[in-house]
Amino acid sequence: MGLAINFVWATLERLLPRASSAGLMLLASALVLPPELGIYSWGLLIFTFCQASFDATIRQIAVGMVSTASGDRFIRSYSHVYALAGPALIASCLFTLYLLLDREITVLQLAPLIFAPLPVAMSTARVAALQARGEWAFLSRAQGVASLVSVTLSLPLLLFTGSVSALTVQITLIELVLFFLVRRRKLSTISLSDPGLSATQLQRQYWSVFSHSLTSWIQGQLDRLMVGVVAGTATLGLYTFASSVSRGLADPVGLACANMLRADIRKIGPDRHRLREAVNRVLVMGMVATLLVSIASMGLGIGLSFVLDPEWIPALRAIPALAATTVPVVYAWIVTVLIVHDELTLRVLPTRIVTIALALVIAIAALVSLELAAWAAFARALVNAIMLSAIAHRTALTARGAIIACGATAIACAAALALGV
Repeated sequence: MGLAINFVWATLERLLPRASSAGLMLLASALVLPPELGIYSWGLLIFTFCQASFDATIRQIAVGMVSTASGDRFIRSYSHVYALAGPALIASCLFTLYLLLDREITVLQLAPLIFAPLPVAMSTARVAALQARGEWAFLSRAQGVASLVSVTLSLPLLLFTGSVSALTVQITLIELVLFFLVRRRKLSTISLSDPGLSATQLQRQYWSVFSHSLTSWIQGQLDRLMVGVVAGTATLGLYTFASSVSRGLADPVGLACANMLRADIRKIGPDRHRLREAVNRVLVMGMVATLLVSIASMGLGIGLSFVLDPEWIPALRAIPALAATTVPVVYAWIVTVLIVHDELTLRVLPTRIVTIALALVIAIAALVSLELAAWAAFARALVNAIMLSAIAHRTALTARGAIIACGATAIACAAALALGV
């Protein structure tokens, strides 16, 4: 029961900010045209690239570092670097976008994203410490408050201006409010008597995970990048809208599973039998929850077809297949935690190369229809999950877990075919 409660809180911690952002995007779709949403999609790609380069990397190893003296020093040094390099990276990318696109005013509306990395960087150590202590309930409540405040302040801006600037302001506000809430949380003092790994070992660990995180971003976002380059900004806006609706609920489930499994690995230690049991429990909860929310997303797409303008119909037709994609995607995220733990990330390179190449197939399919591109994305997610399973067979992954994932994927695929708009 305790594991299930922690799973719910951990899911809500990741769900609330994404749900609030997705909700604003749904409202924005009634106020802006696909090309404007396409510009926002470029900004979102830049922001997630920055996250993959810094935040997503440190999140995978920070929980295990906070209880050691060397790890604590490393995280604090990282925070200062990210606070400077993150905004600089986003600003330079936005400037490049400004030079390349002919919608300068819309590009300028993405400027609030420049400030989002600052609160993220300064709260890294506190968030890792809270996760290590299993304080998922507090983190969930904090995310809820941050999401509520950000929507309350961003919604009038969206209604008044009818511009995508409200969406970028909302992203920054979530991180800022969460920073203040996390900083106010009192934590018991941790003994840092364990010296931990040396600085060289920590740096080697960080750069290994960094390369894995960056290639994961390329694998996960290259389809959008290629769609924008090959099919144009308007098509990118439609594809991003469909992805937001189809993955807005499922992605937090996957992130929660990954976060919980990392915390379990830290607590369990080298006991392989207990680790396999923990992996099976997380996989069962993750696959069932992902399947349910993917079907709910398909239903949402059907409902939206009755209220949105005709120009959004291509995106709505792509939602069922993209929603089915979330099942193998979440499974791959869980398996990736095991691969990182067993230091097998170098073996993932062939998988990355194959799935990156398949992103071009998705972009070419988007020239025909977004629905075809969505099924191409499903096929790519399936290939990725199968290849990662082959790598992870020496980890704590069990045949039972893989079978559960296969069943959930088959059900999601059947639902997508049955509920296609």
